[in-house]
Amino acid sequence: MPWNCLLNLVKITLLTIPTLYCCKALVHMNEQQLSQALQISPGKVAEKLQQEIMACKKKMNCNRVVLGLSGGIDSAVIAALCRRVIEGDKITALIMPDKEGNKGNTRDAVEMARQLGIHYQLIYLDPFLESANIRFPVPFIGYRMKSWLVRIFYKRMKQRTGETPFQTILKGGGDYAYSSLINKGTANYRFKHRLRLTFLYQYAEQKNAMAVGAANKTEYLTGFFVKFGIDHNADIMPLLNLYKTQVYELAKWLELPQRLISKPPSPDMIPGITDEFAFEMPYNELDMLLYAMENQIGTEGSLKEKEDYVRSLYDHSAHMREVYVPALGEQ
Repeated sequence: MPWNCLLNLVKITLLTIPTLYCCKALVHMNEQQLSQALQISPGKVAEKLQQEIMACKKKMNCNRVVLGLSGGIDSAVIAALCRRVIEGDKITALIMPDKEGNKGNTRDAVEMARQLGIHYQLIYLDPFLESANIRFPVPFIGYRMKSWLVRIFYKRMKQRTGETPFQTILKGGGDYAYSSLINKGTANYRFKHRLRLTFLYQYAEQKNAMAVGAANKTEYLTGFFVKFGIDHNADIMPLLNLYKTQVYELAKWLELPQRLISKPPSPDMIPGITDEFAFEMPYNELDMLLYAMENQIGTEGSLKEKEDYVRSLYDHSAHMREVYVPALGEQ
């Protein structure tokens, strides 16, 4: 390359980089602007996702699809998208409850499968959980009492640690208040999601079916999923580029039942723990902050006070989104 061309390239680079940096640093948005930025065209998104589902199914040479149906909004959206492009008799929903879960979610999952006209199988996890000695510390009380006890425990734990229990769990290990109890509980509820994944892939491989996952972007960026669980592994994850609030937009466009859209989202693994109870903030705020972080946008007002908290969730969950492979260098 001639020297004069090289010098011009260096000048352009030196002039451009600071400008881009300043532009990014100077961009600020308020809540209304961030909310507008998060809006999608649900019809176009649905069409694109349906095309991708079919393309992946064809690429894998699968005869059918299988998905986990929990009674929540994410898996209902996935089931509805699949049904729009695949015959009902070629879709199977695995509904996998346990006695620690909310029975209303199981009813909603069954009703959703029937409404869509797809096959479903109920697989009760309790015998498998019992064999692994996984049970609630006080097993003989009802769901409401279990929920109340769990919420009391969470509040007391936060008083001891000064942070949300979800933050503490993400950090892992360490010598903190209630550490042994929290670690055991975390291992137990994550076991459920990994067990569900086992059944999902057992069916997929027996029936030559493509496993479709339902994780969304908000869960993925904050670590609100189980590593190597059913919400982390699948052949295709159609919603992984959509924030939770965008999934709700899609659900409304798909005209899913209002009861699914309006009920508090929950992983339904620990009695009484909903998503927003664990996060201690609503999804609309969480999504706005994640969007701002991803796009290097400054926030204003009350959102700015929560930036450090959301950054902490993202940073401490980084290990969940990757597998460390040591570099060997030259041998």
